[in-house]
Amino acid sequence: MLSSSTICVALMLFAVSVSLALGSRRQKYSLDLNWKFALDDVPSGGFGPSCSANTWTKNLNGQQCLGLQQVGGAHDEDDCARACCNSAACEVYQWCNTTDCMPSAQDACWIGRMSRCSDSKGWVSQGRTMPPAPPPGPGTCNDPRCQSNFVDTNWTTINVPHDFIVEGIFNATTGDKSHGYLPYSKGWYRKHFTVPTSLKGQTIYIEFDGTQANTDVYLNGIRIGGHASGYTPYRFKLNQSALKFGAENVLVVFVDATHPDGWWYDGGGIYRHVWLTAVDPVHVEPWGVYAPALVTGAISRLPTRASDLPSPTSASGARLQASTASVLPQVEVGNDSPSAVTATVTGVVYGPDGNTAVGTSTAHVSVPSGGNATVALPNVTVTNAALWHVGTFQSAKQPLYTLSATVTVDGNVVDVVNVSFGIRKTEWKAATGFYLNDEPTKILGNANHQDFAGVGVAVPDVLQAYRIGKLQEMNANGWRTAHNVPTEALLIAADEMGFLVWDENHRNGQDSEVEILIRRDRNHPSVVIWSLCNEVLCNTHDMEGDMTRLKLLIRSLDPHGQRVVSANNNGANGANTPLDLQGFDYNTNNYDSWHARAPNVPAISSETSSAVSDRDEIKNDEANGVVSGYDDKEHGNTVGWGQSAEGAWGGVGMNNGQGILTRPFIAGGFTWTGWDYKGEPTPYAWPDINSHFGIIDEAAFPRIVTTGTRRGSDSRRPHHCTCFPTGTGMRVTKSTSGHTATPTRWSCLLTASRWGRAHQGTTLMRPGVRSRIPRGRSPPWRTPTGSRWRR
Repeated sequence: MLSSSTICVALMLFAVSVSLALGSRRQKYSLDLNWKFALDDVPSGGFGPSCSANTWTKNLNGQQCLGLQQVGGAHDEDDCARACCNSAACEVYQWCNTTDCMPSAQDACWIGRMSRCSDSKGWVSQGRTMPPAPPPGPGTCNDPRCQSNFVDTNWTTINVPHDFIVEGIFNATTGDKSHGYLPYSKGWYRKHFTVPTSLKGQTIYIEFDGTQANTDVYLNGIRIGGHASGYTPYRFKLNQSALKFGAENVLVVFVDATHPDGWWYDGGGIYRHVWLTAVDPVHVEPWGVYAPALVTGAISRLPTRASDLPSPTSASGARLQASTASVLPQVEVGNDSPSAVTATVTGVVYGPDGNTAVGTSTAHVSVPSGGNATVALPNVTVTNAALWHVGTFQSAKQPLYTLSATVTVDGNVVDVVNVSFGIRKTEWKAATGFYLNDEPTKILGNANHQDFAGVGVAVPDVLQAYRIGKLQEMNANGWRTAHNVPTEALLIAADEMGFLVWDENHRNGQDSEVEILIRRDRNHPSVVIWSLCNEVLCNTHDMEGDMTRLKLLIRSLDPHGQRVVSANNNGANGANTPLDLQGFDYNTNNYDSWHARAPNVPAISSETSSAVSDRDEIKNDEANGVVSGYDDKEHGNTVGWGQSAEGAWGGVGMNNGQGILTRPFIAGGFTWTGWDYKGEPTPYAWPDINSHFGIIDEAAFPRIVTTGTRRGSDSRRPHHCTCFPTGTGMRVTKSTSGHTATPTRWSCLLTASRWGRAHQGTTLMRPGVRSRIPRGRSPPWRTPTGSRWRR
């Protein structure tokens, strides 16, 4: 007899299952609702408790050991020692905070297994003979909380995505500054669910979109695996014997968030979706459909008519189409049946309306038992292809095509998978930057962490479109996923809204993590840059060698995606860089010299500005943790490594050095940051818990860096506005040095320096909104749905 809660869950799962075609056995069930949760009874704070005085038996001071991994978030030797102490695989830690160590590793902690060590000045290091016992492999759980018969009725009922760290109490003693003073902890999740008997004989996966950070997973009292990365999705293929069909199953997840891998707010818990997916033994492998599209014909610009609005338009204000384009489908088929099979794979391309078939392609593939095989289908030609392009605030959805891949065995359809993709042409030129569909396109981007206000890292999918929309209001067109693989909901929103994405891997040198990133995200047209890593997360003992190897891996997984490989790391740049695109990390005044040393390598400002400000504040107040709204050096609101927004971007024609907009060879940039985030309180400490870098604060209000517009060469533009092309009027001229884009319409960021203070209360113009800002008030802003709200 099933309980009412079990019946409710079963109905909920069936309601969201995905039936892709008649005859297909693929079903996908959400496991997001009705989990039981409890915090673990462990001390919290920092990297956990220190080791005992007798732990460290080997003095390795003055030596450098190879093969270690760098740990983010360690601020001193004690943090570094604790990080090693709490890692089952760590035998040695090394701390460097002087230039006697290698310069790129200052203020850095490295931990790992003991290997070859040699004399090297500056390193502070200790080792231990025996690390703690490694985590358990597959087998029975020894803790009662992961047993099926454990009584969890008194635990809290929650839904995932869920971040249990953000639910904690801020504490200046047990919390860590860089992580926003929220103490770390561990948590247990338990999920009761029923698997329909109709799924017997199918291949079944439990899939996690993301858990933060070190995770062990148990099913019916048996450990089925774990995952150590807090940012990448993962799955477990379940044995039929591990499941109870038609009866209650218990899924238990233990999440240890006590030693995060970043120096920002990481959160903790099952913070993305959980799925149960059932497929035929012969099926399309996870992320096994690749749908690249190449523009093969001439691109034309169709004037936008009133009857077409709202409609996706290009930078020139026209709809774009290519006379012909070619889709190059590839499908990977897996076979869990006891015998080899020959499968027929058919790909049908549907137009942006989702109903009109524009081309079909078929191929056959032999798949061994227990193995998989990838088949390349004949190309599909699309005539008069609608092109994906940069969108604008409240514009219509971008044109997206669908590739429907059907697998047939002995005349029976066994699996169908649909993937969305876009058709666009990208090109990177060392002298003149980035081109999208043959139009010069300056990337006006922002770097952003994944957390959001009170929900921490457990951000509802619907907020991803909202966050992009708020940036589009200011005419931004790019998002850098700092510093990790993002939730796929962000990319889906970016695809639909026409927002360019710099898609970032967390650490250099980790092949499996990069493979997950590329396979999952390679069909998203919004992704135009693959990033290997950020700053110290790029550091390995062979940084360039690891980058070269990973770039080759990316090329093998995404050979036709027209994407460049980059990183936010100045040490990797230069004429002999292993990267396709140099990522300039701040250092605006070096742009010219860096371009001169590598004139044939494209470049972008991968991170810039880092100016701080707060909404409606006129002076700095350290006691209350606020800074003024003026992001200038006069008020001390620019950090030592950064610049004001005006200084970093420059504005065309402004004499401020080498701003992004003054240099055609800089393809664009990513301001740090678009949205405020928890952790890294700058320039203060407690009671500050979040950064002040965001153009938009954590309450979703724009700061005094406010948008206005001007047309052409309006001389009335205030001197302290930083102006950007809006993307709705680019004049392209051709010269002997190449193509030059001259914007005919501008969006200006008011940097709130002298002009802003003198004219508070002045009417500012924004696209579609005209508002008078009274003293001490923020302007009304429109949400992406058009409604109005105030603080």
